[in-house]
Amino acid sequence: CFVDDPTRYLDSRGWELIQHPAPTPRREAWHLRCIPHLLFPSARKTIWIDASFTFTDFDQLLLDSAGHDISALRHHARHSCYHEGHTITKIGQASGEVVNRQLTAYKDEGVAPTELTISCLWVRNNNPVVTAFNERWDAEIKMNPGDNTQLSSDYAAWKTGVKVHYLKGTH
Repeated sequence: CFVDDPTRYLDSRGWELIQHPAPTPRREAWHLRCIPHLLFPSARKTIWIDASFTFTDFDQLLLDSAGHDISALRHHARHSCYHEGHTITKIGQASGEVVNRQLTAYKDEGVAPTELTISCLWVRNNNPVVTAFNERWDAEIKMNPGDNTQLSSDYAAWKTGVKVHYLKGTH
């Protein structure tokens, strides 16, 4: 578990806490989320979970994701990166100019999603198809300065031909 300050966690419940401070912890977390194939090259499967989530049934998560290269949760309220872009701009989470530039580029390429994947929970196999997705997603985040993990994940999947399997539930 990568954390800014391991001393803040008195009970790590068996997790190995790795100190990983960064000048911009949020953006660094986005980068770490995208590169499990580099962090854990010998792992067959990796799971990313944001600090805002808690596992309630690890075995069920593994069962539900079995047989899929990438599994994640479908967004409970929004249905596309365009809907997400409107929302994050409206609430001031990212500038309209930055978001519009990114989403206009996606529209120009023909991206027409009907679902939105939340970026808080990812179960990924470690294989070349998933590595291509990871690298595309990481490149999108680096290229676009807005709050864009959810804007860019489905684009990266579309661009690399990866099908995101949706886990049961939304939270």
